[in-house]
Amino acid sequence: MPVPSPDRYAVSIPGVVRERFAADQTWARLHGLRDELGSALREIDFRLSVEPNEWGESREWLEYLQVQLRCGTSRMVTVLYGVDERHRTVWVKEFRVNRNYRPRPTGE
Repeated sequence: MPVPSPDRYAVSIPGVVRERFAADQTWARLHGLRDELGSALREIDFRLSVEPNEWGESREWLEYLQVQLRCGTSRMVTVLYGVDERHRTVWVKEFRVNRNYRPRPTGE
C-alpha cells in the first residue's frame, strides 16, 4: 500500500490499469494529443492526491469498506476511483479516454 503524507493522499494505480492505459497514450501521441493527455494527467494527479473528495462526483458509498467511489474528468480523461479516508489512499479503478475529444482552438 502506498504511504500517504499528512497533507496528501497516496494514489494507487494497479499495473493492469497502467497497461490498459498504454494503448490510450499511443493513440493520443498518434493523433497529436500527447500534450493534452499529459495536461489532463497532471491535473488528475493533483486532484487525486490533494482533493479527491471535492473533485468529480460521488457515485457510491461502500459502507463496509468505508470507501467512497467517485468519478472525475479532466479534458479528455475520465477516472473512476475510490477514496479510503481512513488510510488517506485513493485507488484508481479505471481511466477512460474520450477518443472523440477535440481541443479548444487557440486564439489566432
